[in-house]
Amino acid sequence: TRINESASASTLAKNIPAILSLIVVVAGFFLLAMTKEADVRTAVVGIITLVIGYYFGSSYTSKLKDEKNKSLTHMEGKR
Repeated sequence: TRINESASASTLAKNIPAILSLIVVVAGFFLLAMTKEADVRTAVVGIITLVIGYYFGSSYTSKLKDEKNKSLTHMEGKR
């Protein structure tokens, strides 16, 4: 997460989590389309759910919380 805050980090470095998440989700949907076995499909759906849940769930809300805390800290410093 510190890489995203760095001014000297490249665009690729800042977007690695999003790119990896996209690859996992796309590969998961491809596997769902190609296999008929129930166990494999259940595992793939579980992996896709974990990736989407992490990316848009805990990490996203944590990022929003950090941004809000940072803005509140800056407001207190101006008093």
